[in-house]
Amino acid sequence: MEDACCPQKNIQEHHDLDYLAGTWSEKEKKEFDSTLKKMRTIDMEMWK
Repeated sequence: MEDACCPQKNIQEHHDLDYLAGTWSEKEKKEFDSTLKKMRTIDMEMWK
């Protein structure tokens, strides 16, 4: 029960993708951030 209510106590650290960190160019980062921003926009008309 405690695991279900307090998942932060069961955090496992993984390093299998560490080699990917920092491999994007600044242009790629900006494009990715821009795309995410568009996807995270809430269309209030759709939710009425």
